[in-house]
Amino acid sequence: MFNTLNLRNLARVTLLTLLIFPFSVNMARSADLDEIIKRGVIRIGCAEIPDINLLKDPALPYYMGFDLELAMEISTEFRKIHGASTEWVHVPRTDQRIPFLQDGKADLIIRTFSITSKRLESINFSDSYFDNPGLTVVIPKGVTGIASFRDLAGRKVMVTGKSTAEYFVLKNVPKVKILPVANDKYAVDYLLKGKADAYVQDFAMCLFHVSRFPDLRLVGDPFTMNDKKDEYGIGMQKGSDNLKKEINGILTAFEKKGFLKKLYDKWFGEKLAQVRKVVPLIGGKFDINAAGMKLSGTLEEKRGDFYLFRSDDGATFFFPPSSIQYLKVIEASPQKQTIEKSSNSKNRAGTKKRARTKAASTK
Repeated sequence: MFNTLNLRNLARVTLLTLLIFPFSVNMARSADLDEIIKRGVIRIGCAEIPDINLLKDPALPYYMGFDLELAMEISTEFRKIHGASTEWVHVPRTDQRIPFLQDGKADLIIRTFSITSKRLESINFSDSYFDNPGLTVVIPKGVTGIASFRDLAGRKVMVTGKSTAEYFVLKNVPKVKILPVANDKYAVDYLLKGKADAYVQDFAMCLFHVSRFPDLRLVGDPFTMNDKKDEYGIGMQKGSDNLKKEINGILTAFEKKGFLKKLYDKWFGEKLAQVRKVVPLIGGKFDINAAGMKLSGTLEEKRGDFYLFRSDDGATFFFPPSSIQYLKVIEASPQKQTIEKSSNSKNRAGTKKRARTKAASTK
């Protein structure tokens, strides 16, 4: 197995770029390598998960993220080798990943898919391509008494269906009140509306949500099932051994030529780290995507469950926090500056904050 990419530095996240995927679903049986080559089409299943796979706009088939860019590159490589085209299969929920493979709707599932011994009883996995620090807990600000997953007993806790998070919580937290959700979008919305006490999900996605929504926060350290590694792999149907060998060969080639490292640096590197570090958002100037509109302007204030956003042309909009995608930071919020790595960096950040606040007061 080749070396996997470590997400420990996930707080440094880049701005996202777009990938366009035409999704469809085919009910034919999935197949091993020879049958796929004969068919001339490989079916690859993907879905929207924040930061790893982030849905741009529910009204449009535009997706972006680490897993999806990896899927596109695998599609390109498979076409080069075998001349096969790709049929993109939308897998909207985590509990659909294994059934989609077993029912033949997809040949590959590339969707933040953790490799576990239980899942290996039902499907095949490629070698791992991604190390996730584990699971973590997100709570809305105002909820108290939760410092780790051990404090979730008796609480209303959200998890996505058939996920490692659901399995972990049910096994390790007594008297928990499980609230299953279809995906992260619903979980964030429910947290912000006070409909649940906590959400347990992969650290990668949770860190993204907390950096995006100032009313959410992480508690405790990441944790894994039986203290084992949480590694992502590409799912495929049980018995598709030749396809597994082919995909592992492609992944190994990607690692040798530096593509996986390049992909990691693009999505979780240093380039535009400030975008996810600014806390809070109020007072900042942004390019955003909300309610199907691309807007530039200032996030002026929070009113109840909504943010007031004033565009550069003077128009005002009220959006629920979970509906806003921040495309670009034009000017960070003057209320609080970024969190840096070292004490020296913190001092410099404090100096910048004071200078910016002073400059703002003279306008």
